[in-house]
Amino acid sequence: FIMIVEVSMKNKKGFTLIELIATIVLITLSSTIIVLNLQGSTSKEDSSLSAKNNKQITDAACNAIDSLNASSIFNTTRENCKNNGCSVKLVTLIQNGFIDGYATYDDTGSKINEQNRPQNYYVSIRWNKESDGFWKKTCTLYNGNQKIYP
Repeated sequence: FIMIVEVSMKNKKGFTLIELIATIVLITLSSTIIVLNLQGSTSKEDSSLSAKNNKQITDAACNAIDSLNASSIFNTTRENCKNNGCSVKLVTLIQNGFIDGYATYDDTGSKINEQNRPQNYYVSIRWNKESDGFWKKTCTLYNGNQKIYP
């Protein structure tokens, strides 16, 4: 009688408890990873929009030093800026038309010219002579003493 019961249990189709627990764990783990990635995507979008704008602000200052009216924007000549470095405030870039102050800065809807950005943000421009003899211009965006880009 005992042998008959063992044989009939082996032929029985179905999942074991271990297989069911393993399946539940895998489904839970997968759904947790998916939810965490979806939650993080909105913050990535916010930072990417402000990062793009930070790059555009920095590029505008880098291009402004090469413009015809650079001396009026930077209060110095391009050559003097090349030798000693220089900086320009965001408010100056807005006033001279290099940056649209009414453009949206980030996904919160704030504008570039809001939250004291024009007064606090500035771009520092430095030139370094490379080993090949060429000069390389480096532009860095700051908010006060805090480096923002790059």
